[in-house]
Amino acid sequence: MGKNAVIPAMLLAFLGFTLWTVSDALIKFLGAYPPVQLAFLCGVYSLASQIAFADRLGGLRATFAKPKLGLQIFRGLVICVCGLLSFYVFAHLPFTVAYAIIFLTPFVSKFLAVLMNGEKVPRLCWALSVVAFTGVLIVIRPGMMPFTWPLVAALAIPALFAYAYVLGRTIGEENQTMLSLNLFADCAMIAVFAVPTLLHFVPMGPMDFATAVMIGVLGFTGTLCVSLAYVRAPTAYVAPVHYTQIIWGVIWGVLFFGENPDVPTIIGAVMIIGSGLVLVVSGSRTGELEKDVLKI
Repeated sequence: MGKNAVIPAMLLAFLGFTLWTVSDALIKFLGAYPPVQLAFLCGVYSLASQIAFADRLGGLRATFAKPKLGLQIFRGLVICVCGLLSFYVFAHLPFTVAYAIIFLTPFVSKFLAVLMNGEKVPRLCWALSVVAFTGVLIVIRPGMMPFTWPLVAALAIPALFAYAYVLGRTIGEENQTMLSLNLFADCAMIAVFAVPTLLHFVPMGPMDFATAVMIGVLGFTGTLCVSLAYVRAPTAYVAPVHYTQIIWGVIWGVLFFGENPDVPTIIGAVMIIGSGLVLVVSGSRTGELEKDVLKI
């Protein structure tokens, strides 16, 4: 594949990942509202966006006609929980800490792939996992940094996202459409969070309501851009762009939220990012790297 095809795909991925970080920053702006309420509203707007573009994403009829529908719905519920935790985490943790922990997802995916699918993992991957986990320990510094509920939620996200990713592989690419990626997750968010949201709804001003709309729309648009990028170019070119999210996270944190990551946090984040990049390169050479378009 020539550069003329790869570069536009990488730019498309960069746009998608950037939109995700903007969405995360907006979540932090709305941190005073209940995460359940935000997740429900964003699920509604995201679902509306998907339905508007359903024909171009594989079609509703074709999506629901695919085999293993029950497993896809279950995966949607798992991603739904991830979404709720993400709203909670980004509202209460510094961006650098949140992203550093969540970027453990590729490594956790490898572990679960061994347990659930019997896959073989190269020794290099195990070594990189140790380095990345050490980076996380440096970021959270057990015993020094308060072990809060947002931190616990952040640690749960990689495990749940990785589980959803492995479920996606179990379902198989042939049994899914691009619409499957977030459709069932958004439906689950609406179904699960509707009652608690309506019973305990916190009134929102016009600007906050518009911001919630933007979070849903940006999340969907970012997912669409990233998905198309993975379709148009090899994973080895697109996946490294994912790590620009943590750079944007630092920028948004410094500019808008007064966050200044300390040296240990930066060192730990660099260890996690570096390990992830080596994993991407090694995976592309061995042909073991898979598409992972779940939102982080």
